[in-house]
Amino acid sequence: MTPPPDPASDRLFARLTWATVALGALARLVRFASPFPLWGDEVFVCQNFLDRDFATILNQLDNGQICPPLFLWAQLAAFKLLGGGEQAMRLLPVLAGVFGMLGFARLAVRLLPAFPAFLAVGFLSVAIWPVNLSTFAKPYSFDLLASVAVLTVAVHWHERPGSTGRGVLFALVLPMSLLASYTAAFAAGGASLAMLIPAWKAGWPSRLLFALANLGVAGAFAFVLTVGKAQLDTPDVPIKDFLFDYWRHGFPPDEWWMTSVWLLQAFTGRMFAYPVGDGNGGSSLTFLAAVIGGWAWWKYRPRWQFTLLFVPVALNLVAAVMMKYPFGACGRLSQYAAPAICLFAGLGTATFLGWFFVSARAFRIAAWAYAVLFAGLAGGYIVSAILQPYHDAEARWVRDTVAEFAKQVHPDDRVVMRPPDTPDVPIPHWHFRLLGDRVTWGGRWPTDGTAKRVWVVDYWQGSKAAAHQSRAVAVPPGWTAGDPVPKTYVWPVADEPDQKLSLVFERYDRSP
Repeated sequence: MTPPPDPASDRLFARLTWATVALGALARLVRFASPFPLWGDEVFVCQNFLDRDFATILNQLDNGQICPPLFLWAQLAAFKLLGGGEQAMRLLPVLAGVFGMLGFARLAVRLLPAFPAFLAVGFLSVAIWPVNLSTFAKPYSFDLLASVAVLTVAVHWHERPGSTGRGVLFALVLPMSLLASYTAAFAAGGASLAMLIPAWKAGWPSRLLFALANLGVAGAFAFVLTVGKAQLDTPDVPIKDFLFDYWRHGFPPDEWWMTSVWLLQAFTGRMFAYPVGDGNGGSSLTFLAAVIGGWAWWKYRPRWQFTLLFVPVALNLVAAVMMKYPFGACGRLSQYAAPAICLFAGLGTATFLGWFFVSARAFRIAAWAYAVLFAGLAGGYIVSAILQPYHDAEARWVRDTVAEFAKQVHPDDRVVMRPPDTPDVPIPHWHFRLLGDRVTWGGRWPTDGTAKRVWVVDYWQGSKAAAHQSRAVAVPPGWTAGDPVPKTYVWPVADEPDQKLSLVFERYDRSP
């Protein structure tokens, strides 16, 4: 079913494995290093760091965002220490992405023979979702890292279930993972079930540690459930209803006879896009490989490992049936499942090839072919990051326009914003808030008598009617309009006036 024993081939597969990991890390780091502006979905989260402390960050978040506590605390600390630049806000996500990939590689090498381990590592290292989400200022790369951490400590303890040190690590990592990732609850459920019998058989110390781990998971789950309810259950903003409607395709259909179609679309869609794939059946090959791998794992490999990998996906499906968390709706929501999918698909692909290949040489040729594929995918991400270092052009335009304006603002200048201090147009709001205490909002003229120049700024989305000109700025005596009066920048979104973004700058100089 897998390559025949051959030390030379195994050494080749091992080298290709770590070379692929290096390419995956390079793709993530090049993308991180690119001048890649924060775009709307990231700004929605980052705006919450502007005025909050480590207690209030766990309250209802602005812009309907749902994020786990440890991610919020870590990102808030990064904001306070490093500022709100792109690299600062993406530093922890990219570290989580790189370490999650490295941890998965070690896990795959531990669980599988060299050839299927190489395939599994390649599928994850250069897949579009893990690569892109590693440079995304949201918690998705934390989901992958948390899942890998849970699987690793479970495998580690299962090797020596009587080890107190490994049991303590298991009892610490499982609750911590829930603080960093809501979806770690699925991985923790699989780990607890897989370790139930081994811990019981190992005697009372291991039984107590197992019980302690599950008590910790229960406590962490209760805590994150409280935080999550505060983020979801809001009296003024129907966040829960909006998210349910947005991800409706991730829940079972109302018509029971369509359930099989829904499941097929979920299993062959973006959830299984490793190393490539898409919705509408675009990931069918990976799903078939994972099915073959699951069968081979159940038949030829330790079944507790199958339980460890399969149960989290099954728990997610149960949660979807209960209308609690979407299943298969998108690759970014199912990063917790990426390790299991890639391990099953790696073994399944190797098993499938084993039905036709009999010689070690044939498997080496196949390994080189996959290595070329993985290198091509990694190279594509690198070239793309260099040629187009932004998610959308509008976000780049706003960042660059505000940055050009900021160069003209002297340290003793002040800025008056016509809009109120609300994130109704999030990206401009974020960039102007980063200018600090020099900025007042809602048309309020600064009371600082040392300023020699004052800039009045307005921005709006849509037609001129959406401007904040009605919010009059009372210019005190002794100030005269300077140049430019005014200067307007417009981001022309095709022919859609309701999407056009405008920025207007005026300057006033203190009279001699």
